[in-house]
Amino acid sequence: MLKVFRLIAQAVAALALAAVLAGAPARGTEGPIPLATVKQAVNATAANWIAFRNFNGEQLLYFTQLVSWKCGLREIRYALNSSHISETWPLPDCDPQNPYYLDPASAQLYTGFPPGSVKFVSVQVVFSDGTETEVMTYMPCDGAGETSCAALMR
Repeated sequence: MLKVFRLIAQAVAALALAAVLAGAPARGTEGPIPLATVKQAVNATAANWIAFRNFNGEQLLYFTQLVSWKCGLREIRYALNSSHISETWPLPDCDPQNPYYLDPASAQLYTGFPPGSVKFVSVQVVFSDGTETEVMTYMPCDGAGETSCAALMR
């Protein structure tokens, strides 16, 4: 049942993102992607901002979904096992001609920890205009194994 719920949630997020991107042509001074589009997409996919994965003896924490919106973000703030945001995730430079490209040489998409050491992560997004999202909290999915997922706690 949980697996079906995860698949449905991922499908809904993908559809929401596709709908937002369909109306996101490149633009001049505001950035390559209109900020309103970035905000709408990031907010619509809040349930999927991060993902956990158990792989190769490590607990991996992925920020890929948020990093892909780097051209409209100032910061990704987070905290491990705490609600007090204290860290900043590195964002690669924005390439206006290829705003969604994530160069594996320069984009840090995940980090690893000892298995089971991250019980939850709190995340806040700061957009390029300085506005902030609410803090969202995620925990690893129960029994996910090597599947990447996170359960939104709020």
